[in-house]
Amino acid sequence: MGDFSKLLEGVVFTISGIQNPERGQLRTKGLEMGAQYRPDWTADCTLLVCAFLGTPKFKEIQAKGGSIVSKDWILECYKQRKLVDFERFVLNKGRPWRVLGDRGRSLKQKKVNCGTAQEIQKWAQDDLKLIINWLQEQDAKPGPEELESVGAQGILVCLEDAVKSLAENQGLSSVIENWGFLPKAVKELAAIEKGVTEISSSTLEEAERLKGIYDETLKDVLGSRKSANSSEQMKGGVEEGEVDDDATEVMSDINSQETVDYNSDDTIVMEPEAIDECTKKLMQRFVGIFIFVQ
Repeated sequence: MGDFSKLLEGVVFTISGIQNPERGQLRTKGLEMGAQYRPDWTADCTLLVCAFLGTPKFKEIQAKGGSIVSKDWILECYKQRKLVDFERFVLNKGRPWRVLGDRGRSLKQKKVNCGTAQEIQKWAQDDLKLIINWLQEQDAKPGPEELESVGAQGILVCLEDAVKSLAENQGLSSVIENWGFLPKAVKELAAIEKGVTEISSSTLEEAERLKGIYDETLKDVLGSRKSANSSEQMKGGVEEGEVDDDATEVMSDINSQETVDYNSDDTIVMEPEAIDECTKKLMQRFVGIFIFVQ
């Protein structure tokens, strides 16, 4: 197959044992090569991309007769821009790792595509400008050096919320209700959702593709802020282990609460899902519950 976007056509894969950001990068690469992605193993999955042998997920899929391959297969196909030998990377040879023919054509016909990568990159850049302009108009706002990073974080958290809602088959109504500002990517997905009776796996795949492109487009904004913080520490502006008062002042003003004594014995260990939920709520409050920008 010479067409890069069709290298993995007919592959329906899920991922196990790989954490973000690497997980998201693998997913994006697979989607760009024409594969379809599922958050978990489903009846139509043809392939498990796995990091280790013998994990619970590996044993589960092996018992079901599914094919399992190393993550390096995806990476090599992407790097060489061709379909490399599957047998070199196979961890468990089960049912066919791809399905073409009528089923493949059917999947292709239902594929959702909101635009090219270049177009979506432009959406992300425009969304960042819109949220920065709005932040600058607020009475209580981050410092000038924080505007870009706060806006970028808010956009990405909103997109993560959209992906999660679609993955849980809940649709985007709660996202639209809870977020005042909606990135263009979410608006486009909402428009697609209005025209269907049920959420398709292709819509979820497209949401994840959009988020991946937004992540890549805005990562320099977030990275530059981290670099600035590191430089400040190197210069002695903030000693290691100290808290940046300027950074915490805005956060404390949200609730207008006075500082209270802190007892480390009262620390609560939170599960990852709880941390994600708190992060989402904090970003919504920090940015002031984004307004909807046409």
